Amino acid sequence: MLEFFQPVVYHRIVMTGKDADLFGGQMKKISLLLAVAIALTMFLCACKPTDTDKPTEPATDPATEPGSSAVQNLYDIKYDYKDHVKTIADYKGLEIDMNPEPTEEQIREQVEYELQYYDICRKITDRAVKEGDTICVEFTGYMNGEKFEGGYTTTPMTNFVVGGMNYIDGFEDGLIGAVPSEDKTVDLYLKFPEDYGDEEFNGKDVLFKVTVHYIAEPLTMDSLTLEDVRQLSEDYTSVEEYIDEVRESLKLSMHQDRVNYKRNYLFAEIVENSEFSSYPQELYDYYYDYLVDRYRNDYATYSVYYQYNGINSFDEYLAAQFGSSEKFYEQVKESAENSTEIDILCAAITDIEHLELTDEEYISGVENYLSSGDFDSYGFENAEDFIEYFTEAQIRYALQNEKVLDFVAENSVEKAS
Repeated sequence: MLEFFQPVVYHRIVMTGKDADLFGGQMKKISLLLAVAIALTMFLCACKPTDTDKPTEPATDPATEPGSSAVQNLYDIKYDYKDHVKTIADYKGLEIDMNPEPTEEQIREQVEYELQYYDICRKITDRAVKEGDTICVEFTGYMNGEKFEGGYTTTPMTNFVVGGMNYIDGFEDGLIGAVPSEDKTVDLYLKFPEDYGDEEFNGKDVLFKVTVHYIAEPLTMDSLTLEDVRQLSEDYTSVEEYIDEVRESLKLSMHQDRVNYKRNYLFAEIVENSEFSSYPQELYDYYYDYLVDRYRNDYATYSVYYQYNGINSFDEYLAAQFGSSEKFYEQVKESAENSTEIDILCAAITDIEHLELTDEEYISGVENYLSSGDFDSYGFENAEDFIEYFTEAQIRYALQNEKVLDFVAENSVEKAS
């Protein structure tokens, strides 16, 4: 069945997206793992994005301008892998440690992630708010003396970053210099923009009454006290007990990851240690466009929600998600390169090891896809429906590349604990 790499799941927190930063120095490997997963997903399920709204930022070598491919399916892209790969890393007899020990850096970053996730911090109330501070606030908005729908908090916001929230002009600046207090509010007399996008609010005067409860200063593993960890669970008797539990949880999760996604880990190592001279342009463009359009489609689908929260363009959406549009396109470029490298290596190993998919493997593969449960939501009644939807060419392409990953896994060695 198709594998989809998931970031490590800990018994307290399901980590997703940018939270993979907990791996610190392992981020290159995590990026490759995600690229393997994306490629596996696209082998069967991806469709060519639309030709509208192509990214226009300048591309860098080894590919030129992204977004130029008119190819509709991955399996239609033809190239000779020998023109693009300099060195293919060893792919037989690879060792994989199924029971790795988490590093101190991983433990530290997981601890600090959990503290942030559960809003466990130093609550500062004896200084003024500065730009960049994370604060806990509550507020209520009034127009013409009346509280208005959508203009108030129902519970305290604990992750309000001053200067990074895309609120209307004057809201965040008006909190700079305020000293946290439970007894008084900061009154902000503001005006909605004339082009706010809603006739009810365009150009209207508004009063926000804001209570700043505290400034949240993040904790580090070294600064933890027993009182801090007991906010996670009153059962802890020491900081060391909590850290030991995190260590064991990480170890268990890392083992389970390798059990579930062994192929991904092994192939990520092959990609990391191979050398490439160039990329097939159409293939790189295909992956690049696919990744960009995933986010474009998300923004388009939920644009009303984003605009309600002050995010009025795709660039603002990228800034909120990634810090800046430049950082987003850098990540897309790296992911597209990794996915292209995976495709090239699959083609190379297929040729070198004579792993061409047989008709029997194709038939068996279709049956396995249908019985996996991954496609139940499609409502296929039989194999013919499945083949008609995905096409035989696309299914063969997916099964061919999965055969390569299976070959690598079958020829690997599990490192003794």
